[in-house]
Amino acid sequence: MKLICPECGAEIILEDKPVENEIVECSECGAQLVVKQVNPEIILEVLEDIGEDWGE
Repeated sequence: MKLICPECGAEIILEDKPVENEIVECSECGAQLVVKQVNPEIILEVLEDIGEDWGE
């Protein structure tokens, strides 16, 4: 299965169909992507890095 990285436009090849909320990584730019939707089409979004707020 071939998908396109929304961050850099590189092709991502997956062996199996992904499931919602699965995290995949782009081998070109290293971005972590989350599968937001699988039907009717697969939608990938860049995973937002939620950093530690250290109690703020």
